[in-house]
Amino acid sequence: MTYNPSEANLPKWAQQEFDKLRNEVINLRASESARLVAHVVRLDNDWFVMPGPSDGQPTIRLWTLTADGPKLLGTLATGQSLMFQQAKDEEPT
Repeated sequence: MTYNPSEANLPKWAQQEFDKLRNEVINLRASESARLVAHVVRLDNDWFVMPGPSDGQPTIRLWTLTADGPKLLGTLATGQSLMFQQAKDEEPT
């Protein structure tokens, strides 16, 4: 998973080390974001609201993990909230 084309010329061990460091940064950011989010409020059967950070707290970064690696979805700043719906299980055919 090379993010910088110049990394392709580095030895394989160095490329792997960069990948490990990137994953560590992502995990640290995720754990910090999780610590800052106090709770997720359930509104209805499958709707939820995640509040943004309190005043003076850093922006929360929202990530998803895809087959191509982690992708930043966006951020939540003070005064913002994220509303999301849980996908219903597909019925077997």
